[in-house]
Amino acid sequence: MADVPWQVRLSRKSLKKSEKLRVLDRTLPSFDGARCLEVGCDRGVTSYHLRRRGGRWVSVDTETVHVRETRDLVGEGVVQIEPLRLPFRDRAFQCVAVVDFLEHVEDDDAFLRELRRVLAPDGSLYVTVPRSDERLVINSLKGLAGMTPDLYGHVRHGYTV
Repeated sequence: MADVPWQVRLSRKSLKKSEKLRVLDRTLPSFDGARCLEVGCDRGVTSYHLRRRGGRWVSVDTETVHVRETRDLVGEGVVQIEPLRLPFRDRAFQCVAVVDFLEHVEDDDAFLRELRRVLAPDGSLYVTVPRSDERLVINSLKGLAGMTPDLYGHVRHGYTV
């Protein structure tokens, strides 16, 4: 257990984070040999888990503190980006993972086009977003508690299918 970083051990106490990581583990394949991009690295815990699936990862975020904390956790391959512009060549990645980031982007359609630009033609795009369904009890409770999307840096509540 001592070889597991404290940030990862702490994240295991979060039901939401633990469930998100379980879903990723069940859903994502191994990325051995693939060049992969993670968009929205937050504080680095998801970055840590993605790297354990193999591949050569680059993690990006728009927030300086997120880039710094992720770099502290995973080392190299962490880049700060400007919104809507990824500093990579066309078709650079076989895998792009966007974990709970799209709801932070004002022009999500333009950003999805940018993700497509850097994704190889035979590549895979994985996206997770918060569910904005108002019928969910947790979403109603958040609203009653004054937990509005802007508190999290969100420009929208989330998405529905």
